[in-house]
Amino acid sequence: MFKNEDFVEASAYLRVLEKRMLNSDSFNRIMDAPNALEAMRLITQNSSYDFNSLKRVEDYELVIRAELKKSYDLLYSRSKHREVIDIAAAKYDFHNIKVAMKAKFMGRDMAGLYSELASEDSAKLAACVKETAAQTQLPVYVQEAVRAVEADYAETKDPQMIDIILDQRMFGRMLELSEIVGNDFILHYVQLSIDYYNIKTMLRVKGMQKGTGFLHKALAPGGLTNLNVMMKNYDKTPELLRTAFFYRYFGNQINTGIENYQKTGNFSLLEKLFDDSLIEETKKVKTVAFGPEILFAYLLSKENEARQIRIIVTCKNNNIKTDTLRERLRDNYA
Repeated sequence: MFKNEDFVEASAYLRVLEKRMLNSDSFNRIMDAPNALEAMRLITQNSSYDFNSLKRVEDYELVIRAELKKSYDLLYSRSKHREVIDIAAAKYDFHNIKVAMKAKFMGRDMAGLYSELASEDSAKLAACVKETAAQTQLPVYVQEAVRAVEADYAETKDPQMIDIILDQRMFGRMLELSEIVGNDFILHYVQLSIDYYNIKTMLRVKGMQKGTGFLHKALAPGGLTNLNVMMKNYDKTPELLRTAFFYRYFGNQINTGIENYQKTGNFSLLEKLFDDSLIEETKKVKTVAFGPEILFAYLLSKENEARQIRIIVTCKNNNIKTDTLRERLRDNYA
């Protein structure tokens, strides 16, 4: 368990940087921009994102990735304990493991799909995954994840299980790191994220008309909700699922998203509601003076800001109406 005092300097520094983040008023002005170029100009003017160097609107993702990379590099350099940042980076680490495993099984070059935000070097990862003898050069948690996928794929040849196994391993890694950090907020956030993952998994498996055996293999342990609850409620009708399960455990807001998914087969509203719920959790950190949760929340808020910018620029570039754009935007941290 880390001492909150270890994060005093970094916390104070990040509170200053938070003031440069786009707030709700800024996003409202940006959404009213007549086109993507003007939206990008306003973003550059009001934040640390610099779109001025771009020659094409379509290259906006380069600026977003560069800003996120800068944020991760900054926190790794400022924190006395890298484990806090590693929790947030785990999704990129395991994304890269997925890419490396699929490249190996499919015999294809997938170098362009790796994320530069991962904590491990992607070139080394790809080379070591490809050659079994070299896998001992990888961190133990990566070795174990790779072996689990290889064992399952040798038996089932089911590429879908690659994602399922590595998602479960990712959450396991995040929980392990959260225990090391010893911060209640971070642990709760990870556990809530697992719950939301399991809800989506449950709905997908139900939509595929697969049985409880497959569901049991697909769910990730470690969330706030016992997996037995998911298993026991799986065979209920959609109406009973909403009223007796989702509403009971996750509230009316999530119930709305479930109902929309069952009507449309589209996860977009449900995922937006999940994201908004997690952002509300993150806002609780604003009252904390110093501690590891401030570093963690800063990375989460930067990623949410990046997602908002992606949505705005994409919608503006495709002439999507502002009202539709507003519906797609998440809640805002700043």
